[in-house]
Amino acid sequence: MAFEIDLKRLEKDYSIMSAAEFALLRRSELTPEAAMIYDRVAAIRRAGDDSALAVAPVSSDTPLQAKMANFAIRILRGSPGLFANTLGAVIGVGFLKSLSSTLVKLFTHSRVSIVLTEWIGSIVFAALLGVSVQRRWRTRTARWVWIPALLWFLFGLTGRAGLPLGNPWLTFSGIACIHERGISCVQFTIFTALLVRSSVYSLAAFLSARSSRQYDSFHPVLSRILSGLFLIGLPKVDKNQAEK
Repeated sequence: MAFEIDLKRLEKDYSIMSAAEFALLRRSELTPEAAMIYDRVAAIRRAGDDSALAVAPVSSDTPLQAKMANFAIRILRGSPGLFANTLGAVIGVGFLKSLSSTLVKLFTHSRVSIVLTEWIGSIVFAALLGVSVQRRWRTRTARWVWIPALLWFLFGLTGRAGLPLGNPWLTFSGIACIHERGISCVQFTIFTALLVRSSVYSLAAFLSARSSRQYDSFHPVLSRILSGLFLIGLPKVDKNQAEK
């Protein structure tokens, strides 16, 4: 009985040993009974190590961290393209619209015509430029330009820009600018017009990307002129790369 208790105590001592201490034991120097306990504890230790290695990838946060890192890299890579497309939607459309505004002013100088020119010109030229950039450069960031424009518009809508709101509907639709030129025209120009241009630009790029037609079906000369004016340095997606 005392011998059995000593064997159980020996097994317990082997089990609580550290890996370094257990490795120092020499099986050849043990008694047959102690060697059996040694083998049993060694098998348990090996099984524990194998199960720990098998469970570690499941409980680890490595996949989540890899996804987050990949998401951050995609954002960093897409930031230059988003910035370039935003400039194209805001400045590029404004430049093209200013060319048409010169022709409109030859016939009329009414406030109604100015506001209508802003609305129509922003929609038409933003759509044309959005399709052109998507067909020419095949960039995915063009369809996300509306997000920063919407945030900018909501900032202006809160009244924290330091400009009087009055009636928001009249102010941001341009109707207030028709009745009285001044601050209301500024708000319509820097908030509403930018949102309209960016939204139409993104929608046109999205529909163009989803179109079943080939990219070369768009007029090549017009596409190169419009997209090359503002987005010369935009990286071009490989021709064989599928759109997502």
